[in-house]
Amino acid sequence: MVNHEFCHSFITPLIEQGMYRDKINQTDSLFVPELDSIMTKQGYGTWWGFTNEHLVRLAELRIANEMGIDNLNNMRKYNIEENGFILIPDAEKLILEYENNRKDYPTFDLFLPQLIDQFRD
Repeated sequence: MVNHEFCHSFITPLIEQGMYRDKINQTDSLFVPELDSIMTKQGYGTWWGFTNEHLVRLAELRIANEMGIDNLNNMRKYNIEENGFILIPDAEKLILEYENNRKDYPTFDLFLPQLIDQFRD
């Protein structure tokens, strides 16, 4: 829980910036009624809210991986299957590009557009 809330302090201010908010809003058609229903029950009633929480959970999982947390697979499964954050597997594959190319992406916000553009795919 601490790791999750810690991630909010980095992710949320970044994606609240106009350029990122606009890019996120351009893909809001992905917030289909079924996903909306699942997310609204958890308090994420907008595409932007889902995206914010999706990116926070992605960061949370990657930090847990680096920390060697034993129940990482259970955390991943819970986020995807129980909470409906179905885009995490693809985002985890993409985030490896960031992690493996820190010279090209010295800060997370330089890679963030690629994570947001992934929604288009």
